[in-house]
Amino acid sequence: MQDLNKVRRNVRRMLKAGAPDEDLEMYLYIEGITIDQLVGTKALPKSDYEEMAEAMEDKTLLKIDYPPGERIVEPYALGRTSQGNEVLRAYQRSGASESGEPTNWKLFRVDRIDDVEPVDRRFRTRNSYKKKDRAMRKGIIDQVGK
Repeated sequence: MQDLNKVRRNVRRMLKAGAPDEDLEMYLYIEGITIDQLVGTKALPKSDYEEMAEAMEDKTLLKIDYPPGERIVEPYALGRTSQGNEVLRAYQRSGASESGEPTNWKLFRVDRIDDVEPVDRRFRTRNSYKKKDRAMRKGIIDQVGK
């Protein structure tokens, strides 16, 4: 039996890819995991949108899997760019970085986020956060309260 966290990540990926229920059931059977075990460990997750919205509301850190790897971020806003891409505005505290800047304000395309997990730590709203994010020209879906 694999580590439950790895199974949970694989189940999330399969759900995002639209895998049929039969494939999910077969995968779980092969791994020797039951649905009850997954539910008991939050392995059947809320949608990534729900996780991000809840983290913004509670000001809770998130661990996201975003190329090239895992990052710890403070989520501030979820919205749409002028091209229609859904994006997450967040302050990255640590982790992987394509730009070479492991800490800074960043804009993450939601379709490139592979996994979202709440981290049991809260953050305080940064003074440098601006509520009307210019990158989200087609609208803000949700954002952190001040």
